[in-house]
Amino acid sequence: MGRDIEIQKLQELYSAVVFSYGAESDRDMKLQGEEKGGVFSSRQLVNWYNGLVDFDIDFDFSKVRDFSIIGNGNVSMDIARILLTDVKDLEKYDMPQRCIERLKDSAVKNISLIARRGIT
Repeated sequence: MGRDIEIQKLQELYSAVVFSYGAESDRDMKLQGEEKGGVFSSRQLVNWYNGLVDFDIDFDFSKVRDFSIIGNGNVSMDIARILLTDVKDLEKYDMPQRCIERLKDSAVKNISLIARRGIT
């Protein structure tokens, strides 16, 4: 990121970009444009759908059709699974109702995983 592909190019191609790098806190990637809307960390998204009490970001996927995830580890796969799973199946679990409602309105149809090596 920032050398072979620029964040601006991803923002042209995708409505949302997630940096999935498996850290317990967010890390500033120092990429031009990462502070703009539609770019967030996997930690933020996972905290949201896991219902962390002190987490106040609310994601709106109603206008997001094409979604990219930077990374191909377990967290990346979990995010893709949550975003692509039929909400009726998610309602069986203890996901917060506010997340279920947001996912019902989701327009996400395409997810691209962007990584430097193949999935193992």
